[in-house]
Amino acid sequence: MADTYPSAEGAAPPPAPSRPHWDPRYIQTVPGLLKVGQVVVSIIAFICSIAQGYTHSSTGFFEFVSMTAFWISLVLLFFYLLHVISWMSRLPWLMAEFFYCAIWTLLYVIASIVIASVSAKYASTGALKAASFFGFVAAAAYGVDAFFKFRAWRSDDRPQDD
Repeated sequence: MADTYPSAEGAAPPPAPSRPHWDPRYIQTVPGLLKVGQVVVSIIAFICSIAQGYTHSSTGFFEFVSMTAFWISLVLLFFYLLHVISWMSRLPWLMAEFFYCAIWTLLYVIASIVIASVSAKYASTGALKAASFFGFVAAAAYGVDAFFKFRAWRSDDRPQDD
């Protein structure tokens, strides 16, 4: 055991966290596919909501929800691709991501219902109907991800292996 150094109690110290490095294999996992799906569906929902050209407070709320979800999920995706999550393993990533996904599921459901009701009131609002559809798809993606994050968090899994 030349490469482990005993601590004061005689046990080996915990392994040093790995440095950030590029690893595209994350995209091939179920959480990676969900994260990519969240990013793609969020940007499609945002594009559909602004393509209508109709200004209403509900469209503004939907645009906020979809664009904020896009940017946060994109940052988290790059954190996973660069192994920043495993490098900063002392933070409760799974718990934080569970709450993030659960909150965004709720926000997407609310925003999609509101924008669907607005699109039902007015004629020629096809883009808003599409935005509502993609909002519900995004809510489903965030809901499934929240379920997996909750299960992993409660079973004390690591958010990312090295």
